[in-house]
Amino acid sequence: MPERIVRGALGVLGMAAAVWGLHLLWVDRPYIKTLNFGEWLISGILLHDLIIANVVLLVGWLLAKLLPPHLRGFVQGALLVIALVGSVAFFVVWRQGTASSPSLALLRQNYVANFGIIAAVVVVCTAVLYVLSLRTMRKSRPE
Repeated sequence: MPERIVRGALGVLGMAAAVWGLHLLWVDRPYIKTLNFGEWLISGILLHDLIIANVVLLVGWLLAKLLPPHLRGFVQGALLVIALVGSVAFFVVWRQGTASSPSLALLRQNYVANFGIIAAVVVVCTAVLYVLSLRTMRKSRPE
């Protein structure tokens, strides 16, 4: 029963956040044109359904076939973090140099290299966690 209450509360919070986002979009930003928003929404749905979802399914299937179960969770976690950071980094790299900013230091950064560094840190941290989990498994194994 408590699980249903938590899910319901999270659903209500999610809906409230969506309504607040729409409020900010339509009321506080009158310069956003409805046609541009519609194009953005439809292209996002098509991009997700035709490309991103299929790539994720393929990668997940390959991981399930190629990796042992204990390693699979760590690799999936690392890929998830890298994909989430990459989804933000993609737009920063794509729009680099087109936005005005009060700080030129922000505009002069090498965003691709920074993303590579973050991805490398995620991979190293995942490898360390995997090795630690192997050591813990070996210690807890009865002899």
